[in-house]
Amino acid sequence: MAYVVHIQAEHLFRTNRKVKDTIESFVINGRLDRNADLLRKAIRNREGKAILITIQEVSRKRTSRQNRYIHRLFTILTSELNDLGNTFNMEQVKAICAYKFHLIEEVDESTGQIIGQRTRGTSELNTNEFNDYFTKIIVWAMDTFGINLPYPDSEQATD
Repeated sequence: MAYVVHIQAEHLFRTNRKVKDTIESFVINGRLDRNADLLRKAIRNREGKAILITIQEVSRKRTSRQNRYIHRLFTILTSELNDLGNTFNMEQVKAICAYKFHLIEEVDESTGQIIGQRTRGTSELNTNEFNDYFTKIIVWAMDTFGINLPYPDSEQATD
């Protein structure tokens, strides 16, 4: 299993930017299989400083099958919504779903203040997040409009 280890110094330099190192490795039998020396060096270089260490599992980006499925899902949803008297195109339906399910806040890392909101694009999702997105759209379409959208078969959702 691959994990990305982030080392982030909590002190600010003259530019008011936090220093951040990203070190990628695999964990095998409870140990890093590579880049352990880089991790130790990054920690040593911050002697006497407060640091934050984050360990994050690396997930694959969405698959080509997921791409095909989401296109099919939006095609069906657009058609079904238009059958209810709307005049949406697929891009509008995609935007509605992104706003509904992937609205995120952007934070100024130097101050911690929220500076705005944006929708998270599907290209930013990993395979698990993409599957969650499918499910949210399917449930919302049924609960809100009575539209029955097909679930992806398990092979399509993960390959």
